Amino acid sequence: MTQRIWFRAGAALLLVAGVGHFVLIDVLTLWNRTNIGRWTPSTVAIDMMKQTTLEFGALGSTPAWLAMLGFSFFVGVSLVFFGATLLVIAAQRNVQLRPFVALGGLATAVFSAVAAVCFIWLPAAAGVLGVGLFAMSWFRKEA
Repeated sequence: MTQRIWFRAGAALLLVAGVGHFVLIDVLTLWNRTNIGRWTPSTVAIDMMKQTTLEFGALGSTPAWLAMLGFSFFVGVSLVFFGATLLVIAAQRNVQLRPFVALGGLATAVFSAVAAVCFIWLPAAAGVLGVGLFAMSWFRKEA
């Protein structure tokens, strides 16, 4: 039986990407404002976001800055959870991987497309790598 190495690598990439996002973006850029990421030419946008309210009707409202922090944190947590879940699935010998390979490939393809349009190049490149890893798992018919 195959070791499911390509599938595990794709899942591990998702997990590492989530941890990397949390550390580099959430902790070092948004919360602590270190020199890892800079608000150029100034941090005026942060002040404006803190003063701007997002209204959700009956659901309530929140400052745009807190919403962005929450959305960003959710991206990191989601990637970690998804990657960890796929690693647990890979460890189950009686589970057929084919549908999960397709799910991982589709999720990383969508992430790559969004990252290419909205983010810096590194997440887009990681997404393309993830697509490649899940594609290798698919073509090698890891079971």
